[in-house]
Amino acid sequence: MRTSSRSLLVLLAVAGCGPDGLKQANVDAQVSAISLGDECASGKSTDSFGGACAQGSQCDAICRGSSVQLQLTSRAAKDTVVKVTAVRLYDGAKLVATLTGKDASSWNGSAYTPWNGTLPKGGTLKVQVNLSSPPWATISSGYASPQSTYGTTYRTEIDLVVDGVAATVTGPDAQREPMVAT
Repeated sequence: MRTSSRSLLVLLAVAGCGPDGLKQANVDAQVSAISLGDECASGKSTDSFGGACAQGSQCDAICRGSSVQLQLTSRAAKDTVVKVTAVRLYDGAKLVATLTGKDASSWNGSAYTPWNGTLPKGGTLKVQVNLSSPPWATISSGYASPQSTYGTTYRTEIDLVVDGVAATVTGPDAQREPMVAT
Protein backbone atom coordinates (compact mmCIF):
# COMPACT_ATOMS: atom_id res chain seq x y z
CA MET A 1 0.00 0.00 0.00
CA ARG A 2 1.35 3.40 -0.90
CA THR A 3 1.13 6.20 1.59
CA SER A 4 1.68 9.83 0.86
CA SER A 5 4.45 11.77 2.53
CA ARG A 6 1.96 14.51 3.13
CA SER A 7 -1.19 14.34 5.18
CA LEU A 8 -4.30 16.22 4.30
CA LEU A 9 -6.57 17.62 6.95
CA VAL A 10 -9.76 18.94 5.51
CA LEU A 11 -12.69 20.59 7.20
CA LEU A 12 -15.84 19.54 5.42
CA ALA A 13 -18.04 22.55 4.97
CA VAL A 14 -21.81 22.33 5.03
CA ALA A 15 -24.10 25.27 4.39
CA GLY A 16 -26.65 26.29 6.99
CA CYS A 17 -26.37 23.78 9.83
CA GLY A 18 -28.48 24.62 12.84
CA PRO A 19 -30.22 27.71 14.17
CA ASP A 20 -27.08 29.18 15.73
CA GLY A 21 -25.48 29.66 12.31
CA LEU A 22 -23.06 26.74 12.36
CA LYS A 23 -21.73 26.30 8.86
CA GLN A 24 -19.58 23.24 9.41
CA ALA A 25 -20.30 19.56 9.65
CA ASN A 26 -17.70 19.42 12.42
CA VAL A 27 -15.95 16.49 10.80
CA ASP A 28 -12.27 16.40 9.87
CA ALA A 29 -11.22 13.90 7.20
CA GLN A 30 -7.57 12.97 6.80
CA VAL A 31 -6.72 10.73 3.85
CA SER A 32 -4.05 8.30 5.05
CA ALA A 33 -3.54 6.17 1.93
CA ILE A 34 -4.98 5.09 -1.37
CA SER A 35 -4.20 1.69 -2.84
CA LEU A 36 -4.90 1.10 -6.55
CA GLY A 37 -5.13 -2.60 -7.28
CA ASP A 38 -7.02 -5.14 -9.30
CA GLU A 39 -10.45 -6.71 -9.05
CA CYS A 40 -10.16 -9.66 -6.68
CA ALA A 41 -12.38 -12.73 -6.94
CA SER A 42 -13.74 -12.29 -3.43
CA GLY A 43 -14.03 -8.53 -3.84
CA LYS A 44 -11.39 -8.12 -1.15
CA SER A 45 -7.61 -7.90 -1.16
CA THR A 46 -5.72 -11.04 -0.35
CA ASP A 47 -2.16 -12.10 0.09
CA SER A 48 -3.00 -15.68 -0.84
CA PHE A 49 -1.53 -17.28 -3.93
CA GLY A 50 -3.49 -19.11 -6.58
CA GLY A 51 -7.02 -18.31 -7.71
CA ALA A 52 -7.31 -15.06 -5.79
CA CYS A 53 -7.77 -12.85 -8.84
CA ALA A 54 -11.12 -12.37 -10.52
CA GLN A 55 -11.45 -14.17 -13.84
CA GLY A 56 -10.41 -11.90 -16.70
CA SER A 57 -8.51 -9.46 -14.47
CA GLN A 58 -4.93 -8.49 -15.26
CA CYS A 59 -3.49 -9.57 -11.91
CA ASP A 60 -1.31 -12.66 -11.51
CA ALA A 61 -1.08 -14.85 -8.38
CA ILE A 62 -1.58 -12.16 -5.74
CA CYS A 63 -4.54 -9.85 -5.75
CA ARG A 64 -4.39 -6.50 -4.08
CA GLY A 65 -7.68 -4.67 -4.35
CA SER A 66 -8.21 -0.93 -4.38
CA SER A 67 -9.00 0.92 -1.16
CA VAL A 68 -8.86 4.28 0.57
CA GLN A 69 -7.98 4.78 4.22
CA LEU A 70 -9.25 7.79 6.15
CA GLN A 71 -9.04 9.10 9.66
CA LEU A 72 -12.34 10.74 10.57
CA THR A 73 -12.70 12.99 13.61
CA SER A 74 -16.00 14.35 14.84
CA ARG A 75 -16.46 17.55 16.79
CA ALA A 76 -20.22 17.28 16.38
CA ALA A 77 -22.73 17.12 19.24
CA LYS A 78 -24.39 14.08 17.64
CA ASP A 79 -23.39 10.98 15.72
CA THR A 80 -22.63 11.69 12.06
CA VAL A 81 -23.15 9.42 9.05
CA VAL A 82 -20.20 9.40 6.62
CA LYS A 83 -19.99 7.52 3.33
CA VAL A 84 -17.29 7.41 0.65
CA THR A 85 -19.20 7.49 -2.62
CA ALA A 86 -16.41 7.77 -5.20
CA VAL A 87 -12.69 8.15 -5.78
CA ARG A 88 -11.68 9.88 -9.01
CA LEU A 89 -8.30 9.26 -10.68
CA TYR A 90 -6.67 11.87 -12.90
CA ASP A 91 -3.65 11.52 -15.17
CA GLY A 92 -2.66 15.17 -15.29
CA ALA A 93 -5.90 17.04 -15.95
CA LYS A 94 -7.59 14.04 -17.63
CA LEU A 95 -10.13 12.03 -15.62
CA VAL A 96 -9.24 8.37 -16.29
CA ALA A 97 -11.47 6.51 -13.82
CA THR A 98 -14.13 6.88 -11.16
CA LEU A 99 -14.06 4.16 -8.51
CA THR A 100 -17.02 3.39 -6.27
CA GLY A 101 -16.98 2.58 -2.57
CA LYS A 102 -17.85 -0.96 -1.52
CA ASP A 103 -17.72 -2.35 1.99
CA ALA A 104 -16.23 -0.23 4.76
CA SER A 105 -14.45 -1.23 7.94
CA SER A 106 -12.98 0.56 10.93
CA TRP A 107 -9.82 -0.19 12.92
CA ASN A 108 -10.52 -1.47 16.42
CA GLY A 109 -6.90 -1.40 17.59
CA SER A 110 -5.90 -4.81 16.28
CA ALA A 111 -7.96 -5.47 13.12
CA TYR A 112 -10.43 -3.93 10.70
CA THR A 113 -14.05 -4.83 11.47
CA PRO A 114 -17.23 -4.03 9.50
CA TRP A 115 -18.31 -0.38 9.84
CA ASN A 116 -21.87 0.91 9.43
CA GLY A 117 -20.83 4.47 8.46
CA THR A 118 -21.60 6.09 11.81
CA LEU A 119 -18.97 8.40 13.28
CA PRO A 120 -19.70 8.77 17.01
CA LYS A 121 -20.03 12.29 18.39
CA GLY A 122 -16.62 13.50 19.52
CA GLY A 123 -15.01 10.31 18.23
CA THR A 124 -12.12 9.46 15.93
CA LEU A 125 -12.11 6.45 13.62
CA LYS A 126 -9.61 4.98 11.20
CA VAL A 127 -11.69 3.73 8.29
CA GLN A 128 -10.88 1.63 5.24
CA VAL A 129 -13.25 1.55 2.27
CA ASN A 130 -12.73 -1.06 -0.44
CA LEU A 131 -13.15 0.36 -3.91
CA SER A 132 -14.03 -0.96 -7.34
CA SER A 133 -10.97 -1.63 -9.46
CA PRO A 134 -9.76 0.91 -12.01
CA PRO A 135 -10.47 -0.26 -15.58
CA TRP A 136 -6.77 -0.87 -16.27
CA ALA A 137 -7.29 -2.18 -19.83
CA THR A 138 -9.19 0.97 -20.78
CA ILE A 139 -6.73 3.27 -19.02
CA SER A 140 -3.71 1.54 -20.59
CA SER A 141 -5.13 2.02 -24.11
CA GLY A 142 -3.98 5.64 -23.87
CA TYR A 143 -0.36 4.63 -23.16
CA ALA A 144 2.40 3.17 -25.33
CA SER A 145 2.43 -0.01 -23.22
CA PRO A 146 -0.19 -1.65 -20.97
CA GLN A 147 2.56 -1.87 -18.32
CA SER A 148 2.70 1.96 -18.22
CA THR A 149 -0.16 1.99 -15.72
CA TYR A 150 2.31 0.71 -13.11
CA GLY A 151 4.62 3.73 -13.35
CA THR A 152 1.98 6.42 -13.66
CA THR A 153 1.13 8.64 -10.71
CA TYR A 154 -2.56 9.49 -10.47
CA ARG A 155 -4.01 12.54 -8.75
CA THR A 156 -7.01 11.63 -6.59
CA GLU A 157 -10.21 13.20 -5.33
CA ILE A 158 -12.47 11.48 -2.80
CA ASP A 159 -16.22 12.19 -2.70
CA LEU A 160 -17.89 11.86 0.69
CA VAL A 161 -21.44 12.32 1.89
CA VAL A 162 -21.58 13.67 5.45
CA ASP A 163 -25.06 13.61 6.96
CA GLY A 164 -26.56 13.79 3.47
CA VAL A 165 -24.34 16.63 2.20
CA ALA A 166 -21.74 16.02 -0.52
CA ALA A 167 -18.11 17.05 -0.02
CA THR A 168 -14.90 16.42 -1.96
CA VAL A 169 -11.47 15.86 -0.42
CA THR A 170 -8.26 16.08 -2.42
CA GLY A 171 -6.37 12.89 -1.76
CA PRO A 172 -2.70 11.97 -2.01
CA ASP A 173 -1.19 10.93 -5.33
CA ALA A 174 -1.38 7.19 -5.92
CA GLN A 175 0.17 4.54 -8.15
CA ARG A 176 -1.02 1.10 -9.21
CA GLU A 177 0.08 -1.66 -6.85
CA PRO A 178 2.93 -3.76 -8.29
CA MET A 179 2.29 -7.29 -9.52
CA VAL A 180 4.93 -8.66 -7.17
CA ALA A 181 4.88 -8.91 -3.40
CA THR A 182 6.83 -6.03 -1.91
